[in-house]
Amino acid sequence: MPKGPTARRYAQALFLLASEKNANQEWLAEIQELRSAFEKKEIKSFLSSPRVKKQSKNEVIDQLKSNFDALLVNFIGLLVARNSVNLLPEIEREYRSLLDSSLGRVSAKVTTAVKLSDRQVNHLSDGLGSSLQKEVIIEQDIDPDIIGGILIRVGDKIIDGSVHSKLESLKLKLLRE
Repeated sequence: MPKGPTARRYAQALFLLASEKNANQEWLAEIQELRSAFEKKEIKSFLSSPRVKKQSKNEVIDQLKSNFDALLVNFIGLLVARNSVNLLPEIEREYRSLLDSSLGRVSAKVTTAVKLSDRQVNHLSDGLGSSLQKEVIIEQDIDPDIIGGILIRVGDKIIDGSVHSKLESLKLKLLRE
């Protein structure tokens, strides 16, 4: 089974649990912290090793309860038991998307050849926000290969105003003639 649907279902379940506790923002921060910890090579090796006994893994997971919500730690224990800790980054993305949606926000990935100034980012965020009727959170990406212009991704929508794309279109048009 592909990771996407599984991660989405896990994120939805976590989001519902967090909503019941009115702790959606807090859980996002905890999920981010746990994801970051589990990306460390030593921890990843320990938890995925078949040589490490299940009881030892559970003891380590139980120690997390002093710093994280117990339900969230139990969920992490489930991921470890199912050898699915590798889903955590995708679960985090899906959870963030659910949280943003519930708060009337949307994330936009903006790719430019050079870094945008804070003023440009704010102007872009305001413009997109007014057309989408949502608060827009800009994630900036620098890619010199687009030469100039801008590439905007919001969900499954793409606005390609890059020079690279315009040159490719022109090239195809000239080749057809």
